[in-house]
Amino acid sequence: MRLLVIEDNAKLAGSLKRGLEQEGYAVDTAPDGEAGWKKLLAGLRSCLRRPRESLPGELKVGDLVLDVSKARVFRAGAEIKLTLKEFRLLEYFMRHHSQVLLREQIVGHLWDFDFDSVSNVLDAHMKNLRKKVDGGYDEKLFETVRGMGYRLKG
Repeated sequence: MRLLVIEDNAKLAGSLKRGLEQEGYAVDTAPDGEAGWKKLLAGLRSCLRRPRESLPGELKVGDLVLDVSKARVFRAGAEIKLTLKEFRLLEYFMRHHSQVLLREQIVGHLWDFDFDSVSNVLDAHMKNLRKKVDGGYDEKLFETVRGMGYRLKG
């Protein structure tokens, strides 16, 4: 789910956007109601195109378990504390495990479309997530695919 901030003051809109993103939200901005309407309607159309089948409430990859409804993650039975952004990132990987996810795919899914893809924000989140999920375990679940992105082995 994404938030939409409608604000005609670009500086204020930018500040609100950054603050909400730091809290883990995906945020779009619009300078006025008409532009905002064009964005909420595009989002609604996107939702309506999604499959109607329900997604599983619990995802498992190896000994890694993500409980979507309770927002909890476990590896080998031990709970892993994640930030909201890390949780969403891990959920995205678990729903697409074994697939190479391109940096642009990940950024497009978790951040807004204006996100600077050359930024190291994704790398920083991946470093933290890998440390929490793979740290202390012989079997590493995450791998970097050079020049492309990342994969959660499954």
